[in-house]
Amino acid sequence: MKIEALTIREVESELPNVGTIIWGWNKTETVQQKIKDAIECHMDAEVISMSDIDFDGLRGYVPTEFTVSISQDGTEHGTWMFEIEPTVIY
Repeated sequence: MKIEALTIREVESELPNVGTIIWGWNKTETVQQKIKDAIECHMDAEVISMSDIDFDGLRGYVPTEFTVSISQDGTEHGTWMFEIEPTVIY
């Protein structure tokens, strides 16, 4: 059985691995929410905005970068760069 997933990494970090989420059969909106949830857990902060993710490129197995603005306790803490890459789990 082949499961399509997405691996999320924080760019320029000593501990970059955010996590891997299942992608293949989920709707784009569900995947975007899972990405947001994973980043919020990783950063221990709230995502207040996220740039568009090139899902068409990801379907072609092309890694893509995107930015996220976060806040913690109501204070904005800047913008962070993340990379997302297709992963296949067998």
